[in-house]
Amino acid sequence: MSERQLAMQIEDLSRQIAELQTTLQAEIKARQQVESLFWEQQISQNTGDLANSSTEEPLRENRRKCSLQWINHILNTIADPIFVKNEGHRYLVVNDAFCQLVGYPREQLIGQSDEQIFPEVDMFREQEKRVLALGSPVEYEANFTNAVGNTYVISTKIYCVEDVGAEKFLVGIGREISQQKEMELTMLECQERFLDIMDQAAVGIAQLSLDGQFLWTNSGFGKIVGYSESELLEMKFQDLTHSADLDSSLELCQALINDLIPKFSREKRYIHKNGAVVWGNVTVSLARNHEGKPKYFVAFLTDISDRKRTEQALQDSEHRYYSLMQVSPVGIFHLDASGECVYANPHACEIAGLGLVDMLGEGWIQNVHPEDRLAVFEQLQQIHSDRQKVTGKYRFLRANNQVTWVLSEAIAQFDQDTKITGYVWTVTNINELKVTEEALRQSEEQFRHTFEYAPIGMAIQSLNGPFQRVNQGLCEPLGYTAEELLGKSFADLIHPEEVMAFLEQQQHLLADEIASFQMENRYLAKDGHVVHALLKMVLVRDFRGEPLHLLGQFVDISDRKQVEQQLVHDAFHDALTGLPNRAMFLERVSTALKRIKRYPHQLFAVLFLDVDRFKIVNDSMGPVMGDRLLIAIADKLNQCLRSTDMVARLGGDEFSILLEDIKDIKDATKVADRILELLGSPFTLNGYEVVTTASIGIAMLSPTYEQPEQVLRDADIAMYRAKRAGKARYEIFDKVMYSYALGLLQLENDLRRAIEKREFKLHYQPITSLVSASLTGFEALVRWHHPEKGMVSPVEFIPIAEETGLIVPLGEWVLREACQQMKQWQDQFSWVAPLKMSVNLSAKQLREKQLIQKIDDILLETNLNPNCLKLEITESVLMENTEVVAKILWQLRSRNIELSLDDFGTGYSSLSYLHSFPVNTVKIDRSFVSRMNDNEENSEIVKAIVTLAHTLGMDAVAEGIETSEQLAQLKSLACEQGQGYFFSKPLDSQAATELLANAPTWFNHGEA
Repeated sequence: MSERQLAMQIEDLSRQIAELQTTLQAEIKARQQVESLFWEQQISQNTGDLANSSTEEPLRENRRKCSLQWINHILNTIADPIFVKNEGHRYLVVNDAFCQLVGYPREQLIGQSDEQIFPEVDMFREQEKRVLALGSPVEYEANFTNAVGNTYVISTKIYCVEDVGAEKFLVGIGREISQQKEMELTMLECQERFLDIMDQAAVGIAQLSLDGQFLWTNSGFGKIVGYSESELLEMKFQDLTHSADLDSSLELCQALINDLIPKFSREKRYIHKNGAVVWGNVTVSLARNHEGKPKYFVAFLTDISDRKRTEQALQDSEHRYYSLMQVSPVGIFHLDASGECVYANPHACEIAGLGLVDMLGEGWIQNVHPEDRLAVFEQLQQIHSDRQKVTGKYRFLRANNQVTWVLSEAIAQFDQDTKITGYVWTVTNINELKVTEEALRQSEEQFRHTFEYAPIGMAIQSLNGPFQRVNQGLCEPLGYTAEELLGKSFADLIHPEEVMAFLEQQQHLLADEIASFQMENRYLAKDGHVVHALLKMVLVRDFRGEPLHLLGQFVDISDRKQVEQQLVHDAFHDALTGLPNRAMFLERVSTALKRIKRYPHQLFAVLFLDVDRFKIVNDSMGPVMGDRLLIAIADKLNQCLRSTDMVARLGGDEFSILLEDIKDIKDATKVADRILELLGSPFTLNGYEVVTTASIGIAMLSPTYEQPEQVLRDADIAMYRAKRAGKARYEIFDKVMYSYALGLLQLENDLRRAIEKREFKLHYQPITSLVSASLTGFEALVRWHHPEKGMVSPVEFIPIAEETGLIVPLGEWVLREACQQMKQWQDQFSWVAPLKMSVNLSAKQLREKQLIQKIDDILLETNLNPNCLKLEITESVLMENTEVVAKILWQLRSRNIELSLDDFGTGYSSLSYLHSFPVNTVKIDRSFVSRMNDNEENSEIVKAIVTLAHTLGMDAVAEGIETSEQLAQLKSLACEQGQGYFFSKPLDSQAATELLANAPTWFNHGEA
């Protein structure tokens, strides 16, 4: 039902209700008039009775009769039924209207009681008794059936009237209200129907006071704004109105009140209970009373939120459509049914080379290339006939004859009768596409040339296997012609051992699980030889993304593989000897460790071998001869081993051997003995015979080892024990050696700390003239007082200092301290004959580039005469890089610093080189002096050394003199000087100072 129809129906119901109300009001007014008239008469009668109470009774009775006649006359003129009863409920008076109502003549009623006339007597009698008891009137309604059977609804009001004689009468005034009841029922039904219609209405309906207070609403109104009817009755419409619409709403309501407008209808916003904005269309009218004064507002509200949203969406859509049209990269223009342009977006104008005004009408077609206009018209005709989208390509001819190629799509627009009303035309600039097409053509040509003449093999392989196209780069390394390969695939060419892995990868590629794959494989050429190649396969797709074919790039890497194999060999083999190197050896030991952990009963051994005195050979005979010696040693080592064993060169003159599956340690020692025996035989190198030995350390593998380096470390420790034990031997590693090695490591750390903290001090051993028995000098000997271990023997820490290089800073400190002490003694004992301070110089110090400068600085710093300093070097030092050593020694001699050759006779120096060094003194090792009395041979050796020294212009000093017999023999051999415990043990600086103060002589000149 529309809002208009609803309003008309409500207006009709309202009119009917108003008419019924008017009729009822008229009826009630008439009844009130009858009652008023009756009571006026009653009051008049009573007044007269009171006034004539003293009159005689006959007269009073006469007057009463006259009065009753007058009352009957009056009552008969009244349309409503009236009766009068006495206290016995018998009728005294009835009017004509009453007789007519009940259907009895007056004669049958007067004097009769209700029981004799009416079946409803009980209802009447109860009400009459109540009036008599209370004395106040009672009004009641009852259904009544008269004598002829007609049923009426009677409204009766009964009064109790008391006469002067205290007699009571019942006066009843009735009214037949059947029609009124029917009207009331009709009015009630109308009202209920009215309320039901309003409540069921889809629109909201409300009655509001003039100040906006809700007086009544239907449920539809509450549904729109989200409030219940009871909640709305506590509110004003101002509480619901959006703030932006409130003032205008109040103005319109005021205009209604002021009768400026009959009603108003407008769209406005309400605030929903949940806070949302609700759009509504409200129609408001003003109800007035009979005087025309405003009573209340009636409002009809329709929810138009959906329409508003639709309108907003449509507006947004139109705006977006227009915006898209304006910024669209595609040219769009609309044509009417005749083909004239009515709209064009900016891009269409730009493509056509026209402004918007020039595009309109037939302007657009004028800029189409003349050769293409016919095609455009045909396109329009095709749309008209086929009524489907049509595409085409044509040209716009812009200014300066500039051509723009476009791709066009056109579609017709239809009305409801499917009549064409216009066309939508889109144009896309495809100049770049045309350039791309040309570039694609050239690219395809370039691809063909690139494919055919590529320096690598290329093949297009179908998805199901065979080659579709191959180039010469693939044919040549495999020895096939292109025609022969077209029936094959890569899987047919790959070595059988590797084809399954290839097919698996190819399947992953075809299943789109990987984008590409690259594999190195062996390929079988036509003649059967193996070609190593790197193949990269990619899946080529068409423009829709569908698989098209496989593209393979084949690179022959046979030469590279050969180089790699050589590099791998070189990475794990020694370049000089061809033996495995350290890396390969450790890998093999690692494998052995894994085996021994799984099979503990298996035995393995590692031998660590170091060539004794190799440096002497290398320095004296040159590195070429040294390399030849190492190669020869490698060959001999291989002769000592089984095919299952391994020998490796670790570097320098160090070799390692892995013995597998031996029975016990004896197998390892047998191999070590055989090696020592073979190496003990002379090597012939370029016509020279070279004799060498080796020191060997043996370590047995056990499950306790975690890393192969640990095994090699322990074998190395055992080898060093062999070297310290005299070389040319082997030692078997045990835990004691490891503890010893750890001790040496700790000693090395302590030694570094000792140098930093100056924990050393010098002792001085006197050197005596065997001719004059007087003191000629001292040899400075370093001593270490460890803070925890006490005195540490030089035999323990000097080799470590030599090995670690700590001998350089230690030797520098010794030299400075000794020179400073000698200068102090010279100043203190100036009367003593000039003494010399002997200081040992190590091989590592001689290799120091700044050695000469440091010695100069120390002599300058201590102000010691260089002639008072004697530097001692060992015999073996002379044989290490003889040319360099000789140069340094001559520089020292040029400064008047004397040189002494220490421990002569224990080394392997060549006597032919001895005369070329500027040595002043030869010191005879204590090992020869101590055994002079044992046999004649040792005495002859000492005699030979002294004689050789004298022959070369040198003097001799004997070490380790402990007995007078040794002293006598040395004097007889003309040995000039000596030192040893026979004269004095090494003394600290204080004791040596006291010795100088006493100017001792150790023996008489005549002593033998």
